[in-house]
Amino acid sequence: ATNYIVYQEVPQNLFKMIQGIITNKYVFLILLNVFLLGVGCIMDIFSALVVVVPIIYPIAYEYNIDLVHLGIIFLANLEIGYLTPPVGMNLFISAIRFKKPIMELYRSSLIFIGLLIFSLIVITYVPAMSLWFIEKPSICGQWEYVADDGKSDYIVLKSNGNCYRKRVDPSDMMTMLAGGSASKYRTEGDLLYIGEDSVYKYEIYNSGKRLLLIDEKSDSGRNFYINKVMPPAKERVGNFIGMWIDENSGDEYRFEFSGQLKVSSGGNVRGFYYNVEGKKLALKEIENVSAGNDDPAVVYRYAIKDGSIVLNGTSAKKEHIKLKSLPPDDEF
Repeated sequence: ATNYIVYQEVPQNLFKMIQGIITNKYVFLILLNVFLLGVGCIMDIFSALVVVVPIIYPIAYEYNIDLVHLGIIFLANLEIGYLTPPVGMNLFISAIRFKKPIMELYRSSLIFIGLLIFSLIVITYVPAMSLWFIEKPSICGQWEYVADDGKSDYIVLKSNGNCYRKRVDPSDMMTMLAGGSASKYRTEGDLLYIGEDSVYKYEIYNSGKRLLLIDEKSDSGRNFYINKVMPPAKERVGNFIGMWIDENSGDEYRFEFSGQLKVSSGGNVRGFYYNVEGKKLALKEIENVSAGNDDPAVVYRYAIKDGSIVLNGTSAKKEHIKLKSLPPDDEF
């Protein structure tokens, strides 16, 4: 049955049917809770996982429900369903175990069901309580949208508001041969400003895999841009992505989406793997890793402020490096 649901694309067809009625994820979450409470009343959790998850998951994905958040909502609903009259499984088990009439257990459970439903509402509509330990995705990425007529829009967003954009119309050879344009971007709340005249409402979908841009002044309306960077950059890494210059030595530091850092100094280029954890930046030289050397990473404490990164070494050398971001024209 599960394979049939997947191969026949039942969830995708359901989403097409309901998206005109359920216009946002908050309404979807209300209906999802009602549905799952009913499921919890009549099915055990393992059967529900096998039967219901393949239906719910693709729909929740389209409404941009985080999968960890969805899992917590799912389990919370099923647990409440186990206690909900008239067919909550735990009520019958308790009646047998404690030798109490089922109607007495119905009455006794109502106050606890109320408390659990209140907790479920908080879990559902305050996702930060469930996702505080998961780092948010960064808007930095290589985003591409391809329309049905073949027209494409390619946007690269890097740290410090540096942006590159190229639009291509397959019916216009000039757009295919021409290069893109470099500009600045900024975000304010749910608004994304690109250059001087492009304003969009935006939302990052599916842990950074898709970016929804809504242009209320255009007929194109809502467009999903696919991130070509996999895995997508997280917020802390996104703060580094781009080209920087050492204010003292003039060395160039290029932090790439691939997790590599290229340092250019006097015509020589050294490559590093970089990793950002908390307030620390760890570097391992690619040449040493390729040679099988198990040397410890060089670790810096970092601070980002006013378009600069300050790196303070944690080893005995105690290096101090101040990096300044380059403007978009130099970046791209």
